Amino acid sequence: INAEYMGRFNSAHPRVMSSELFEEYQQEFVQLLASINKMLNAQIPNYTGEQRKQAITKAEKDLDKASELFHEMDTEVQSIPQAHKANFSAKMSKHQADLNKLKRDAKATAAGTYTADRSKLFDGYSGGGASSDMHSLMDENNQRLQRTSDRLANAHRIGAESEAIGGNILGELDSQRDTIVRVGQRVQSVDANIGKSKNILTSMGRRVASSKIILFSTIVLLIGILGIVIYFKLKH
Repeated sequence: INAEYMGRFNSAHPRVMSSELFEEYQQEFVQLLASINKMLNAQIPNYTGEQRKQAITKAEKDLDKASELFHEMDTEVQSIPQAHKANFSAKMSKHQADLNKLKRDAKATAAGTYTADRSKLFDGYSGGGASSDMHSLMDENNQRLQRTSDRLANAHRIGAESEAIGGNILGELDSQRDTIVRVGQRVQSVDANIGKSKNILTSMGRRVASSKIILFSTIVLLIGILGIVIYFKLKH
């Protein structure tokens, strides 16, 4: 394990609240990247022939394993509460940058080995001018491959950022949905109160109508009685 690499990572990224599973994945991921970094930059340059090819193959397999660990870590980050996700997203961005750099180093190392083997092959069958043209063509192809790799890494980074933004939007939409549900419940409660008020007003209207009928009947009765009394007085 490259202690200098571990120390640089820990000093650049202070520990924050995280799940134990994320911490386990992260520790294994950092250790694996340190091992790959040592292999690519300290060991493979000193190897030749078949030993060099085997070391490059092992580094590529370790990079595949590191990519799987990165995916597991990203899955854990998605389950972390939104309030703490920003700290983990910063860590993941640093991890992704380190992983992409080692992938580029591995491709460059493998391309260098392939170029050296091709040079030996063509040196045996062609003159110096043809070999020089072939070397130039190989260098140009390697540069194109490197630019393509850089573009793919940048696209992956943009995709990860877009995914994080999408997660934030989904969280906000979920919060707004809860607010809308509460407003709907309040509206239903207001509708129920309005219905009760309508029933009360209807009942009161009926009572007023009944009171008017009784009052009108009483007035008619009194007028009738008064008329009868006046009639008998006038008759006698």
